[in-house]
Amino acid sequence: MIDKHLFRFGFETPNQYRNNAARGFDDEDSVALWIVSSTPAEALQWGETVAQAYVAWLFSSEQTEGYSWRDLGFSNWVEADLTVLEAAKTDNSLPVVRLGEMPDFESLAM
Repeated sequence: MIDKHLFRFGFETPNQYRNNAARGFDDEDSVALWIVSSTPAEALQWGETVAQAYVAWLFSSEQTEGYSWRDLGFSNWVEADLTVLEAAKTDNSLPVVRLGEMPDFESLAM
């Protein structure tokens, strides 16, 4: 059965990366998006691909060769908490993508 799954992931922006490295901070941001797939496992797998591509996009103009969201082990999951899911259903700003599609990264960066 095809369904929407809420994928969430943490990451650091280039500014957070610099501040975290310079000052010993552990500041992070997070993003959520809906992924249309047959299973939560498919959504998780595609979500990790989206997260890696999004963070690479964020860092594309930075001098951070080799920076990898995946290698740094940021948190990511398909949301299972029903309260969170119900609240997310009312948030029309969350992007919706199908497997193989990328969201508009500009809208995620807002």
